[in-house]
Amino acid sequence: MLDLSNPNLSFIILSSDNLDDMRSILWAKNYHIIPLQGFYQGSYEDSAIAFSDVDNDELRKDLIFLLNQFHQDCGIIKYKG
Repeated sequence: MLDLSNPNLSFIILSSDNLDDMRSILWAKNYHIIPLQGFYQGSYEDSAIAFSDVDNDELRKDLIFLLNQFHQDCGIIKYKG
């Protein structure tokens, strides 16, 4: 079981119409990806949680890259520590 409150775990959560492309980039960077489904404004949407053994700076850079590349307004990030 994955303990999301673990202070030694960092991850990002994303939702997008381009989620498959985002996942491809994250897989190429050796992230582990767990598909999720969210419920927003009366309909379900695909999401994903991605985690890897990277430091907080690298995690932030990867998320900012994805947000810029796919013109997304936001993502969720949890840092180690």
